[in-house]
Amino acid sequence: LSLHDALPICLLMQGNEMNERAENELIDQALAALQSEGALVCRGASTALRRYASQCPENAKKLLKILRPLADSDKSSLKALLEDVKLEAESLH
Repeated sequence: LSLHDALPICLLMQGNEMNERAENELIDQALAALQSEGALVCRGASTALRRYASQCPENAKKLLKILRPLADSDKSSLKALLEDVKLEAESLH
């Protein structure tokens, strides 16, 4: 993970606002990390996506739309993430 790749995650974790490009980078990187076999990498990516979703209802809706196709995944961690984001989106309304 290069410094450039880590920038969106750092912005998110510090509570800073991200522009649309940084948001898309964060989501792309996190989704790629979720496909990896490393448990710590998957957990970190999942945490970043949950935090992104919790920032506002629009983020939660955007992430739900992206994650829906993953609902049929064999990976239980992806299913759990989708459920967590759904709950987060519902609680923000």
